[in-house]
Amino acid sequence: EKCQFKGPAMKPSVVLKNHHLDTSQWDDIPVVDSDIFINTPAKAGTTWTQEIVCQLLYNGDYSAVGSAAMELSIWAAMRLPSREQKVATMEGQRQNPLIPRRVIKTHEPVESLPFRPECKYLFVGRDFRDIVWSWYRHHSNFKPEMISMLNAPAHFDFTPLPDFNFSDGLFRAELCARNRVHEM
Repeated sequence: EKCQFKGPAMKPSVVLKNHHLDTSQWDDIPVVDSDIFINTPAKAGTTWTQEIVCQLLYNGDYSAVGSAAMELSIWAAMRLPSREQKVATMEGQRQNPLIPRRVIKTHEPVESLPFRPECKYLFVGRDFRDIVWSWYRHHSNFKPEMISMLNAPAHFDFTPLPDFNFSDGLFRAELCARNRVHEM
């Protein structure tokens, strides 16, 4: 019953917290009618879609508001940077007359987002095989200090998963053990 989807709502019905994200941050970020949410699974075209939307909004000229679409469209639920910094950045964007609409990056399901019919929600899908290889490439390029940050203890109670690192082979070994797959 607690996992039953009751539809999108202004107050998210699900709070997701893990080493990467904390959707409770929406409690501190006011959503306005002009917001555009780019909601995609990770590695499915989010950055590409952010760039297209920002190019359309600013006619390809970010000089008055930043140097790149990535500065204009932040991932609100990500744990980094801090909650306070993110709230301040998004409030600054909301009050900046040169920013006509905020573009908000999300990878979370709609149940964990504030949903308002007046806002725009863009979804991009991608073949799962492409997503897997994109994830592999993404994580294999992480520097050790980034892996340490992601594996650092979070500020909330949860059962932590084992440290995650594609390059050390532990992930594959655990996956095989969980699925009872025997390597030849």
